Amino acid sequence: MVVKRPCSFCGSDIEPGTGKMFVRRDGTIYYFCKLKCQKNLLELGRMPRRVRWTDVYYRAKRGVAVETKEEVVVPPHTAVGIEEVEVEEEFSILAPKGKDIPQATIDLIDRRFGPELSLASIEKNFKEFTASESLKHSIALWYKKRYPGKKLTEITSAEYVAFLDTAQSKKLLKDWLDEKAKKEGK
Repeated sequence: MVVKRPCSFCGSDIEPGTGKMFVRRDGTIYYFCKLKCQKNLLELGRMPRRVRWTDVYYRAKRGVAVETKEEVVVPPHTAVGIEEVEVEEEFSILAPKGKDIPQATIDLIDRRFGPELSLASIEKNFKEFTASESLKHSIALWYKKRYPGKKLTEITSAEYVAFLDTAQSKKLLKDWLDEKAKKEGK
């Protein structure tokens, strides 16, 4: 059966066989009718309800209830109204070691504590971050979204690296590094 889908930005119907489907690494799917909509949402970061030529703007202006498909990244300790994940059993995280730690993570730690850090001290900071409660809560939420219905017992090294590629984990790491730097007095 042929399905007409609404554009994720402007809200207009996309004819079958036209448009573009964009899938993020976290599994979020966006449909775009034209390049203009894609660039406004992904590259420019505009919100559809604030752009005059979108259907969402006109519905919001008229007072009609607006359904947006925007994903808001909120740190787990400040999450209000977001589904809480009950972690009944402890789960283990198989973290990468040494050269297997993603370069982006190493760069974040280097920027915060200085490039003179040895690989051993970077690995020590990475282990402390992996053991933090905020990371465990965030990775549990991410796992439940990625694998619905699958019981969380262990996060493999590949899954952990995939989680570290998300914007949510990078923000979490930055916040954790800032807190640690404040404690150390840097």
